[in-house]
Amino acid sequence: MGPGETATKRGRVLVRPQYRQSFGETRQRTPCTLGTTGSPRRLTISTLPHPDTPVDRYAAIYDGFAQSPTLRRIWVTTYREYYPADAEPYGFVTLTDLRRMAEALALGPHDTFADAGCGRGGTGLCIAGQRGASLIGIYTSPAAIPHASATAHECGLQGRVRFHLGEFARTRLAAGMLAGVMSTDAFLFAPDLPAACREMARIIRAGGCFVFTSFELFKASTHFQLAPIHDYRPMLAVAGFTVEQYEEPPDWERRMRLLLAGIVAEAANLRREVGDVGAASFQQWATERPQELPDARRVLVVARRT
Repeated sequence: MGPGETATKRGRVLVRPQYRQSFGETRQRTPCTLGTTGSPRRLTISTLPHPDTPVDRYAAIYDGFAQSPTLRRIWVTTYREYYPADAEPYGFVTLTDLRRMAEALALGPHDTFADAGCGRGGTGLCIAGQRGASLIGIYTSPAAIPHASATAHECGLQGRVRFHLGEFARTRLAAGMLAGVMSTDAFLFAPDLPAACREMARIIRAGGCFVFTSFELFKASTHFQLAPIHDYRPMLAVAGFTVEQYEEPPDWERRMRLLLAGIVAEAANLRREVGDVGAASFQQWATERPQELPDARRVLVVARRT
């Protein structure tokens, strides 16, 4: 195995690409710069989801994360130099992921793109700030919108950013209005993935990109109450995309296990900082999700609208 190569879960070797763009790593928030198909699947209310899962019952998570130095410390300690500090994500996106997404989107100052499943908005805002593009953030939870809007204001981007309620399969955007769409670790939660792929194709103009990170599930997820997702490529192709890249990011599972173990170890601090409801959600996620990781794979996908 040569320099920069990493073995993946399925035995392939991926070569880490070089990047022309330079993204910030640890700096002040202002300005914000980046250093299988199946039947429709829905989450059940009995399942405590990943914090990014759009269920308003867990609105306390959004307030809690903004107030929790412990959560930020866990993420920073886990991802170290790969942590996109400006974005403050609470999924698993790295600086390397964001650089690749920005490169694939190839946005300019006159372009508009969307962050679907945007959560608190940081990842899309970082790419918008670095590229000078306009951003539309889409999320299903009203609880996320104030946090995303506040982050945009802190980044000095409020004049070219807006956030609204929507779903992957129902964005409420005009056909062909976007230069591209990004999404980080949220696409697997779309209740109807083929319909979500068709909606992405509808709103992206010809030649634009849908770039996202998500998880394949080789077996049904008991924790998320989701059916298997073996491969996103067939449904993307049917919707009108050409898949240009479909890769497993290096080292994702080790980092994810470290992060979840850190959450378990900090249970007492999290209860104090985010409250019982938010802490319970994080703790259930952190204790149950590791059992399913052998039957999952994180992928980064670049799909071009034909």
